[in-house]
Amino acid sequence: MKDLKEKLRKFQEQMDDIEELSYEDEYEAYQKLDALRDEMEDIADMVRFYEPPFDSDWESPRVKEYESLERLYKKTAKRMKELFREFGEEDPQDILRMMYPNEDVDSEDFEDGFDLEDFYEDD
Repeated sequence: MKDLKEKLRKFQEQMDDIEELSYEDEYEAYQKLDALRDEMEDIADMVRFYEPPFDSDWESPRVKEYESLERLYKKTAKRMKELFREFGEEDPQDILRMMYPNEDVDSEDFEDGFDLEDFYEDD
């Protein structure tokens, strides 16, 4: 887990550099951020791999370390999402949440594309 934490910290540093670069060369900055997104998806899988079983001792050091890793991952993912917004990229989930505020929009709605008919109420 320590190697993932270190990798996430390096991602945060790279995002700082990308933000600085965006003032000079927005296209190059976006390309670098997009490359980080692919790596971030791999890290998300690794973070899920370390998730402790449900019946774990929630006070154990390993679980505490996992929670720390998960917080760092979420913070890094949120920062990445904010940078993409600065470049003008909108998250489809956010758009659907605005359009359908009373619906539960989650990643399952995007696995095979999404169908707006899923969001219509049956009469």
